[in-house]
Amino acid sequence: MPGEDNEYQRKLMDLIRKRDEIDEEISRNAEVLEREKNVGMDEPLTDREDFPRADINVPLVRQARHAIIRLRNDRKELMEQIEKAMEALHAEARSTGSSESRSDATNSPQLTERKPFAVIKHVEPDSPAFLAGFKSDDEVLEVGSVNHLNFSSLNDIKLVIDSSENSRVRVLLRRKEGANTRLVLAGLVPKKWKGSGLVGCAVLPLAKT
Repeated sequence: MPGEDNEYQRKLMDLIRKRDEIDEEISRNAEVLEREKNVGMDEPLTDREDFPRADINVPLVRQARHAIIRLRNDRKELMEQIEKAMEALHAEARSTGSSESRSDATNSPQLTERKPFAVIKHVEPDSPAFLAGFKSDDEVLEVGSVNHLNFSSLNDIKLVIDSSENSRVRVLLRRKEGANTRLVLAGLVPKKWKGSGLVGCAVLPLAKT
């Protein structure tokens, strides 16, 4: 029924908003690590003599790291809920005779108003980007909490990727297929692989219009 379908979509959008809030918190804590000599999640916090490093704020770094770990776990649970909500939405659509696809679930006012701010290039075979379904010339509408409204530089994307290693990041793409375009909702898992970086593709910024 249409009312039930709208309810499923409202639930999905609520979960996505919560996920975006978590992404923003992860980004804020990742910025703390970047300001503290870019220590990341694994760099030692003690010197060669096993004393706390004097060049960084060790308690602040520990706090940020613990927060990121907790938020990543929360995000993982939330992504499972999002996947289930998507399945429920699609099942309801199928039961009412709708031909909605996975990418059609993104066609809500909040998502269709997104504008591209970057473009994907040079997707490496067997890379995380390749496994997520990225294709060269896909236009980027969202990467985690980053969208055209808050994007300022490629470093915004880097912060999301670096703070989400081995965790799923929601990426919304716009793909041209002949004379048509469609939205593609991809789940990128940044991780170390045989190539360089955590993603395995180039991302180029688009000029703002």
